[in-house]
Amino acid sequence: MRYADDEATVAKILAACRRAGVCGLDTETYGHDISVSTAPHRATIHVWSLAVLTGERHPRGHRVASGFTLSRRALDWAADFLADPGVLKIGWNLPHDLHAIENTGLALRGGRDGLPRCRVHCPHLPRHGLKTVGPALVGRTLSKYEDVVTQDVTEYVDGRGCLCQGAVEGAVWDRPRCPSQGRNKAHRSIPVLRPIVRRREQPLESIVPGHPLWTGLGAYAAEDAVTALECWDWMDQNPADNPPDPGWSPLVVTH
Repeated sequence: MRYADDEATVAKILAACRRAGVCGLDTETYGHDISVSTAPHRATIHVWSLAVLTGERHPRGHRVASGFTLSRRALDWAADFLADPGVLKIGWNLPHDLHAIENTGLALRGGRDGLPRCRVHCPHLPRHGLKTVGPALVGRTLSKYEDVVTQDVTEYVDGRGCLCQGAVEGAVWDRPRCPSQGRNKAHRSIPVLRPIVRRREQPLESIVPGHPLWTGLGAYAAEDAVTALECWDWMDQNPADNPPDPGWSPLVVTH
């Protein structure tokens, strides 16, 4: 994962995007559930990502992209870049990212949404989200969000311990059941806490540098921007089979 949290590094990434004239864009947000609510006034950006095309060609014909994950504060250093309509910002379901960026008080111009374009270009696909389109068009299998933000967590539940094994009421007790229980009249059980390991989804905003899940989150954020840009370039590279961008994307912002 390449993570940028200083102004000089961010400036280099933005300069590369400007030289290319096109980049991939994605945001990782919290504060709302996309299955039940919309992003305006709710979504808060935790990290965001940009991708730039390289000179390398994939066997499928499209150019290979390189991705970067950026900190939330890097948005302030990128305000002019985001508002520049001269650089195309390719996203997937881009209205979500547009609203998330606008929630910070910034503007996004030059946005292009690959999702509706892909529906026109690839009507044979059963779905047109990146999880389906990535493997089908550019050979990229994307991680699942729930896998990225889930880890083993030790929780403590009420249990029973016994005095004959030295249990203290309220202490953490991880020993097996007392072998003398039910046979030794001196046995007496008392309340204790027992540790149990469970898989739990962690709040996105809690996954910061140093967190065990941080590296996976950064890679996950960058791969969405990379895949969106590569899929867009794949559609550009296959005009014989696919028409050009129809131009009626829900998000074609140039002013």
